[in-house]
Amino acid sequence: ACAMALARVSPAPSAARAACQAYHRLLNEQSDSTVKSAALDRLLEARRVERPAGGVEESALELARALASSDARVRRKTLELVMELVDPHNASQVVLMLRNEMAKWIDAGCEHNLEYQQALVRAIRQLVGKFPGAAGSVVHLLGNVLEGDDALSALEVAFLLRETAETHAELRDCVLQTLVACFERIRWPRVHACAMWIMGEYSTEISAIRAALAAIKAAMGPLLGSDDEEEGVGDRGGAARCTHVSTSGTSSSSLGALVKAGDFFLGSVVATTLTKLALRTYETEASPDAKNRALADAMLCIIRTLRLGESHAAAA
Repeated sequence: ACAMALARVSPAPSAARAACQAYHRLLNEQSDSTVKSAALDRLLEARRVERPAGGVEESALELARALASSDARVRRKTLELVMELVDPHNASQVVLMLRNEMAKWIDAGCEHNLEYQQALVRAIRQLVGKFPGAAGSVVHLLGNVLEGDDALSALEVAFLLRETAETHAELRDCVLQTLVACFERIRWPRVHACAMWIMGEYSTEISAIRAALAAIKAAMGPLLGSDDEEEGVGDRGGAARCTHVSTSGTSSSSLGALVKAGDFFLGSVVATTLTKLALRTYETEASPDAKNRALADAMLCIIRTLRLGESHAAAA
């Protein structure tokens, strides 16, 4: 309180800087969450006064250490303050730091921290939108969120990748490689749909097209397998057992299992994406055999999806 009082009455920037340094020491040296929370409140107040606060703007990365606190209130206030302090000079470092913080909580597997994980993903997306130069430091590191247990975080990352591919042509290859690498392990229908849209829209080079086709084919699994694997296509209950329900009550599973269980909107996205990729293969591929194979695979998947639809309608 004394530090803030001195900063208020003194017009000198050095007074504000000294006050901020005092609060930084409290954050770093005190283990009491109440003290840390109070120090963060004062730093937020110092940041929001009309004249420059001196030492606050320069300390985003230093303040971010408080994200390691086990107290959710301290983490929330720290994230709020760090977001206000980001500038073009430290944006890439802050984004990478937030991504590492998110990875720590994902690896810990704490379901009660999903809200904090979602806040970190939103913060990363917001910073990448505000400071486009920071996108390259984090895009290739987000695959584990796409394939994670939290649907909201995964969808937020999918939207971030879509926006990055649209606005940063130089990062499209990185976005596509990230999606291809984790596509088979994605578990959420809307994330599948967004990822396929990105691959269908931005896979223009033959190597990217081949990689996208292979990823979708692997994720569809038995639907692109042998005819013997179509046994029980009409068994709606058996197909439904291929999925499981998360703690949020939203069904998740592999792409092929979701389509087989009756998600035919997702099946239509698969068909559309395969058609786009197959036609693009036909335009860019030199080998006639490769052209015919791509078209045949796309038609096979579409036909089997239609047959699944007919069997579900008949069962209903």
